[in-house]
Amino acid sequence: MKRIVAAVLTFSLLFLVACGANSPGGFAPSGSSFAPQPTQNLSLTPESMADVLDGMGIEYETTMMAAMMIGAESGMMYEWGDSRVEVYRYDTDSEVYKTAEKDQKILLGTMIMDATVQDGFAFMFGVDVDDTQVKEILSKFFD
Repeated sequence: MKRIVAAVLTFSLLFLVACGANSPGGFAPSGSSFAPQPTQNLSLTPESMADVLDGMGIEYETTMMAAMMIGAESGMMYEWGDSRVEVYRYDTDSEVYKTAEKDQKILLGTMIMDATVQDGFAFMFGVDVDDTQVKEILSKFFD
């Protein structure tokens, strides 16, 4: 039992140290590729989706997402009824973003998920959001 607890604590510590290197105020040198870089589109954030859904008369619940798990800077999930959209903001200069934009896919561990990736953001829509609604939401988000 002590070995299991020790292993879990060790893994947790390693995970926190690894995540701290990429976080603002972390210990990466400012000239390194791990130092945080500014995102180009500073007027939009994942929270901007709230304005879009409010304007469409959609009542939703929000959840802050662990964006660093997919290499993003920040992320929010909006759920309404059986529908949802996840919005992630990326540093457009990062290799993770460039690959996601090229492939229109997000990598989470070993899972590959379809996404709409453009202008520094990735959008993952639930299966209950139809194409017309996707186009309307994206159009209003970038408007």
